Amino acid sequence: MQAAAPAMAPAVAALTGVGGVLMWRAYRERRAVTGWALPAGVALTAGWAFVVLRRTPGWTPWLAYAVAALGAAAVLGLVLIRLGRRGRARLAVVALALGLAGGLAGPAAYALTPLSSPVNGSNPTAGPQTGPGGTGGSFRPRGMGAGGVDGARTTVDAGLAGYLRRNRGDAEWLVAVSSAREASPLILATGGEPVLAMGGFTGSDPAMTVAKLQRYVAAGRVKYVVLGGGVGGPRGQDGEVATWVRSHGAEVPAPEYGGTGTGGTLYRLS
Repeated sequence: MQAAAPAMAPAVAALTGVGGVLMWRAYRERRAVTGWALPAGVALTAGWAFVVLRRTPGWTPWLAYAVAALGAAAVLGLVLIRLGRRGRARLAVVALALGLAGGLAGPAAYALTPLSSPVNGSNPTAGPQTGPGGTGGSFRPRGMGAGGVDGARTTVDAGLAGYLRRNRGDAEWLVAVSSAREASPLILATGGEPVLAMGGFTGSDPAMTVAKLQRYVAAGRVKYVVLGGGVGGPRGQDGEVATWVRSHGAEVPAPEYGGTGTGGTLYRLS
């Protein structure tokens, strides 16, 4: 969901803009029912922002209460102006501005977090990171290191990368790995060399078969495979492809390529 959420942002922003204009117009015209949509919307936005911010009480704990205060002031002002006499447009604008400030404070604070805590992973997100128990956990610094996001490796063994570049030869791919999340750090570390992600993004896609890999090896399209990078799944470390690689490939010891072996086990296929 985190990976798909940014794709929804333009549509959500457009709906929010259109809805905001319609609610403001109904409020200014003092419509019987829809005229109350603006105060209700401000209240719901501020309330939800408070709930989200309180999920990480150790991160800027004052922000949740500031948002709640701004939202309450905005709602109170909008309600009193709506119940009072006409001709208080400026006060309504001030109340609406308070509501906007409260509604945008949380997202703005989230958006600024990568500036102080850079993301190093395959699934970059803004905002405080919660513990493994989900929302409401303790703050966890960004920069996931070798553990990565969702089990994927985000750092590359420099010795492994150098060895693969020196020994690639005429192969189409530098190396084959389980998933795209394992392939991307290698691609970046080698200056854009092609890496074959056999199992798609997470390593569970049935894209690779033993027969297909055999054809690739026979044609010289790929010479090396790395297994054990941290992503499993139905076609992961214990799948048919991985079993075939272990039984037909020659393991390359880490000392041979000057690496640590923490990024997985390298196999040479021929």
